[in-house]
Amino acid sequence: MALAAWGDATPIVLSCHGETNTDEAVVTELCAVLEAELSEREPGRVVQRRVQSEPYPAGARDIVLEVLRTEPHSWEGRLTWGVAGQKSGAGRTTGPPVEIWGMDAPLGPSAYQQFVRGLLKVSYPVF
Repeated sequence: MALAAWGDATPIVLSCHGETNTDEAVVTELCAVLEAELSEREPGRVVQRRVQSEPYPAGARDIVLEVLRTEPHSWEGRLTWGVAGQKSGAGRTTGPPVEIWGMDAPLGPSAYQQFVRGLLKVSYPVF
């Protein structure tokens, strides 16, 4: 599916971080799944991870995954997006928090893609 608002081929720069006490392994895996999902949805656009020491490519679209909670039976996170380098409130958008729960068992690898797709569905509606 193509981006309606970003029909050009500007790159997407992705960064991911977890709040204090989140499971770094879960954050890392969610970031990898988000990167793959964005690449699949936008095959003509380069999706790259943000390297702090490097400048953003000109006009790049910046997506940040913020993982707010990673408990064994629930995860919570949100996406923030805009043009790379803009500060919050200056043309950037923060989506609502999204949660996923595992009622009978702890969340695991089968939940990563479901969680990421939920984030994209409610937080990044231009897809």
